[in-house]
Amino acid sequence: MTVDRYTNFILTVIALGLLLNGLNPWVAPTKSYAELSATDLYNIEGDVRSIRSDVRSIKNGYCRNSKIC
Repeated sequence: MTVDRYTNFILTVIALGLLLNGLNPWVAPTKSYAELSATDLYNIEGDVRSIRSDVRSIKNGYCRNSKIC
């Protein structure tokens, strides 16, 4: 009987710990911060220009990828 009570107590403590650990993002969410440097913005702008150029090429009938055209 003592082992059964001890086992139940330990399993209950573990279950409560897991429950609290799982509820942590809703109880105290962590804040995230993002920083962009000038280089990051320049790279993003270049990627957007490249995508824009590719879309215009496809619109005009020229496509480099035969699988999608």
